[in-house]
Amino acid sequence: GETGLANQFCRDNYLDGALGILGPMNSAQAVVTGITSTSFEMPMVSFNAATSATNDRETYPNFFKTNPSSVEQGEAMVQLLNYYGWVRVGIAASTNEYALGLVS
Repeated sequence: GETGLANQFCRDNYLDGALGILGPMNSAQAVVTGITSTSFEMPMVSFNAATSATNDRETYPNFFKTNPSSVEQGEAMVQLLNYYGWVRVGIAASTNEYALGLVS
């Protein structure tokens, strides 16, 4: 499964002398790999994971991301709507984890 692949990935990179991990690209992989990278004390920077789960500093002390979580993005959208006084808008979204975080 994903946990086994994450363990193998982190172990291989650790043994090869890597000082950290850049990625992964999606939230599901970041959740699993972020926990594994902690056991190897390797910092991890994701440029695309938007899950707020990785904001938990006790579980993910070495995980960093360059974009806000989907929840934070949703809050920013609401602030924008309020700023402009828009009361009727259409929302086009899917039902994946990212989209569900936006509307929560």
